[in-house]
Amino acid sequence: MTRDSLLILQSVDRRERRGVMAALDHAQCLVWFDALGRVVDGNPNAQDLLSYDLDNLKSCTHAALTGETDVDSPRYLTHWARIRDGELRNEERSVLTRNGTEVWSSISYAAIRNDAGKTRRVLAIIIDLSPWSWRPKDLK
Repeated sequence: MTRDSLLILQSVDRRERRGVMAALDHAQCLVWFDALGRVVDGNPNAQDLLSYDLDNLKSCTHAALTGETDVDSPRYLTHWARIRDGELRNEERSVLTRNGTEVWSSISYAAIRNDAGKTRRVLAIIIDLSPWSWRPKDLK
């Protein structure tokens, strides 16, 4: 393969990756966290689901959005460390809107790493399951 052919393939690959990201951004609720669990960005779908504008969303943490009250507990610290360290995690849990309403969701986490392998960001893909989910509170 020639150098020019390789450059063309790399260019096509980059365009396809940008296209995949654009499709995800259009169709899903995406929230990006730093390695410490602070929100650094959220797409318009996430802002709508959580009833936050971007500036207010950026003032949140993972724990605040998921209603974690004991952020120093071994369970929570281990959970976030696994996410931060690149373990693909998926969970069904409620996330909290700005006004405190619970939205039952499926959340998938993926660490985004730099060239040295250090986690720069964590992407959370949030799917609103509330229209289709039974929750224990439904019994009340």
